[in-house]
Formats: sequence, C-alpha cells, structure tokens
Amino acid sequence: MSADLTATSSGKAAMVIGLAVTAIVMLIIGISGRSRHTDPNCLPDMPRSDTSRATGRVVMPMAAGTFVAGSPYGPRGATFHHGQDFEAAGGTPIYAATDGTVVAAGPADGFVNWIVLDTTDTDGRTVSTVYGHMSAAGVLVGKGDTVHAGQHIAKVGSEGESSGPHLHFEVVPGGRLSGGKDTDPMRWLADRGVGGAAAGAADLVANRSGLIGPSGYGNGCGPAPGAARLKAGSVPPAFEPWIARAAALCPEVSAPLLAAQLQQESGFSVDAHSPAGAIGPAQFMPGTWTAHAVDADGDGRKDPRSIPDSVMSQGRYDCELAGTAKRAQAEGTLRGDLTELWLSMYNCGAGETLRQGQVCQNDETRNYVRAIPAAARTFTGSESVGSSVGAAILAEAMRWRGRPYVWGGGGPDGPTGPRGAEPGFDCSGLTLRAVAVATQGRVILPRTSEQQVRDPRGTPVPISAIQPGDLIFPAGPAPGHVAVYAGEGTVVHAPQTGDVVRTTPMSVVGSNPSVRRFG
Repeated sequence: MSADLTATSSGKAAMVIGLAVTAIVMLIIGISGRSRHTDPNCLPDMPRSDTSRATGRVVMPMAAGTFVAGSPYGPRGATFHHGQDFEAAGGTPIYAATDGTVVAAGPADGFVNWIVLDTTDTDGRTVSTVYGHMSAAGVLVGKGDTVHAGQHIAKVGSEGESSGPHLHFEVVPGGRLSGGKDTDPMRWLADRGVGGAAAGAADLVANRSGLIGPSGYGNGCGPAPGAARLKAGSVPPAFEPWIARAAALCPEVSAPLLAAQLQQESGFSVDAHSPAGAIGPAQFMPGTWTAHAVDADGDGRKDPRSIPDSVMSQGRYDCELAGTAKRAQAEGTLRGDLTELWLSMYNCGAGETLRQGQVCQNDETRNYVRAIPAAARTFTGSESVGSSVGAAILAEAMRWRGRPYVWGGGGPDGPTGPRGAEPGFDCSGLTLRAVAVATQGRVILPRTSEQQVRDPRGTPVPISAIQPGDLIFPAGPAPGHVAVYAGEGTVVHAPQTGDVVRTTPMSVVGSNPSVRRFG
C-alpha cells in the first residue's frame, strides 16, 4: 500500500479501467487504516479533484493502533485546549481527515509547523482540519495542494509548545483562516460516522474528554486481551500505573518488558546515577533525555528522576526505537529478533546498532538484550481472562490507573470533574465506563454501586469462579463500593477522595463479596 492509503501499481492500472474503479480501490484501502509505503508522492499523476467536488469521506487522522489519546478538547487548567492530541512515536504517519485543499503548510506560532486543510461540508460551509507540531521535514504537502481523505500528509513531531511527540488536531467550521470557531474534533468525527461499522475501521468512543477508549482494542488506548499483563505486586506501587500507561503506547513494548528494563537499569531507584552520567530510574543520558523527555505528570518540568516523566519517556523512546528497528528489518538492513534489536538500540545506541546491522556485539549489550526478556517473565501475570468482554472491562479499567478519585465523577463518556480540576472517577463511574466500552455501548450500567449490583444484565457468579473483568461488590443488598477483579487476588478500583484509580488486594471489598459478570 502507498503512503496515502492508495495502491501505486493498482491505482495506475485502475486509471486504465476507469476512475470509478480507482475510487473503489481508494475506499477499500483507506478503510484499512494501515500504510507500509513511505513515499508521499507515490501517485504523482493521479488526477486531483477540487474541494467543491469533495467525496465527503471523513477518516481518522491517525491509524488505529499507532497512538494513544492525549489532552482532549476543552478546559485545561486556566486555559482552553482547542484541539485533540494524539500521542505517538515521532515519525508516525498523519493522514488527511478529509478531501480538500491545503491553505497553509509550514511555520506557525505555537506549533512551529502546521497544516491547514479546507474542505466543503455537506451544507456548503468551509471546514478546516488543522494538524500541528510537525518538524519541517515532517510536512509532506504544500500550500495549494489538493489532497484526499486518508492521504499521508505529515509525520508526528514535537515542535513548539509540546511536551512530547504528538499530533494536535483541530476542526474549525467556518475556516481556521477565515474567523471560524473550533469544535470538539472527536464529536465532529463521531457525527460523521468515523468509527462506525465499516470493516477495519477503528471503533472509537467520542465524548467530552476526547478520544479516551475503544469499543474494541484497536486504538492503542489499552492492552489487548492477549497482551502480557503485569503481575500484581511485582513492581513498586508508585511505578505500576505509569508502567501500564507506557505499555499502551505501542504493541512491541509490554508492561513486563518495561518493568524488567527498569529493574535492570536502576532497580526502580529514582536516585540512580551511573558513572557514565545516566540519571534516574530509566537511566537516560542527558543528551538522550533532552531529545526524548516527556512531562508526563504535567508539573511543567521534565525530570529524569520523576517516576511519571521517566517511565513515560522510557516507553516513548522504546516505541520509537522499535519503529526504527522494524523499518530497518523491512528494508533488509537489520537482522535479528525485534525485541532484542530495540533493546540494543536503547543500550548501545540506534546508530551503532544500525551500523552493525544486528544487536551490538559488545558483551554488555548482548547480555542486556537477553537478560531483560528473561526477567520480564517474572513480571508477567499468569491468570487468564475468562472472556473477551471481561478482558475489555479489565483493560479499560486498568487504562485509568493514576487518575484521581472524584466523587460523582465518570460515566460512559469517560472521566469528569469540577471545572479547572483534573477529571476522574468514583468507584461506580469507573465500572460504568469500563462496561460501556467493553460492550460497545450495549450495556450502560446505572450510576451507583447499589444499582449496579442489582442490574439484571449482570450474572451472579460464586467467588470461587471469579474471573478477571468481573465486577465485585462488598456483601449486602446496598453495597457502597464496586471494583473490577484484576486477577491474582487483586482488584482495580477508585478508592476514595484524595486517592487515585489503582490496584489493591481484593480484601478491600471485605468478606463474602458479591460478583457480577456482564457481557
């Protein structure tokens, strides 16, 4: 497939047959959301339509599985965030969300570089989609170009006012350069059927907190049912939610691998400092930290000794290295096991690994790439998940570890909270969200734990048969709490004011608990 989600050779053949066949080919491939070709000009002779004859097709600006949701549209502290952020490894493809004409491409305040694409909506009104924070080399179109929905137009960068690689995406009815007013991008996409029933498309839940979860598993917002899970209690509690978040960044970097890497690098010590100058739990060298650091906890600093900053930066960097290794493997310039190759890049450098065409052959690196996958097995949870719905309930609940407890917070649309405060969940808000996402909206639970335990759609299960993803309540007809069973005698829940969503021993729900299975 080509970078603009059309097929090069088949596209040219289709022109001989007719433009109708070309359109069908483009639609089928566009729905797939995947791209292997890197040439942004793979179809230089393809006829271009102007925006007045736009197809009306709307697609996600990034492919499923290549991103996680970042800051949503809406209030952000004392400011207002005018778009939706899609966090991804640097260089990840960005696609045109609509057909249209590029009205701006290049330098822009705040973003350093941006692309503004104008199209005509069904009511004849101009609508702009805006793409920001790319490097100059990451802008693949120019002003005046006509592009098609699904065309590869840019690469994710971290330029300007950015805390790490991501796409800032805006939708502006009335035109970004013509005084239009921005709107929530995720609601706008959802209103146009993005994430609908089309085969291969990402099923996405759009809400007031932005893109915050799949109605399946494909958008990278949480681990798939078959993904390696972190063994309960195997890492220091302060690291656990951040390892889980970092593990959702890409499928190549699992939570057990991240945990084993942290153990190898520093023994989970925030004060670790090597003779060579590496700092913090993930042992970043100063130059590498400057280039790849993320302010994950939003405190305005990128601190290599901060657990959130170091672990999320480690995960992002690992994913970037895995992407580099995969491309080199595809090009035939790098050979070996993918995991060992990106670990080699982390240990002895991407440049040296690429130069040698394999895992660096010094003893330290060879031992490093073997020791970490072996150690990862000790961090891997062994309990299986009983059903695909149970897997999805657990994955969605685990996705929100580290979010604050907010009394009355959360619902099927995601976390909520007072204006100006970080949104969060209470116990039943978290389970409401997890079940809604896992069942693709088929089961929307009532709001309170007392109501949820009585919901007839939940099947009572004896405690001896409990499985990960089941909801578990304290004994009695009016329980004041609810949690999601996470396996190995643990639950994930939103405990109380002043706390965060986290995993704890299931004893928190007391003796003789009630269990309900949904889906």
